[in-house]
Amino acid sequence: MNRREFLRLRPTKPSPASPAYPIVREAGSPRQYAPGSLVWVQSARAWLGCDEIGFFAIAADCPEGGCMVQYTGGGYICVCRKRRCDAVGYPLDAADEASLRYVEVNLDSGGNLIIHLDRTVSPQDRFIA
Repeated sequence: MNRREFLRLRPTKPSPASPAYPIVREAGSPRQYAPGSLVWVQSARAWLGCDEIGFFAIAADCPEGGCMVQYTGGGYICVCRKRRCDAVGYPLDAADEASLRYVEVNLDSGGNLIIHLDRTVSPQDRFIA
């Protein structure tokens, strides 16, 4: 089997409508997050951050392969491809073109933060709670 045949066998990334890829996940009260924090939200498979401007979320899906990237303290790494991104999700290798995906954060009717994995936003967008 050559490389091309092997790559055709790999599983595809779930579509946003599939149950394995949650579209909206609750992340709790905005009061529990201090400025400068970055917290893993397991149910959303995303990192929720709070900076001096507001809240942001970064989806954990690698833009190239769909596998999950991990936060390493100073950036992100795709464990299967060894692709590295800086702390804001931009690729460190010039050959990599795609940055990590920022997704929308807002409040539900109960005042809890929610992460919308089906809504991509600009890395500069912040939700102010």
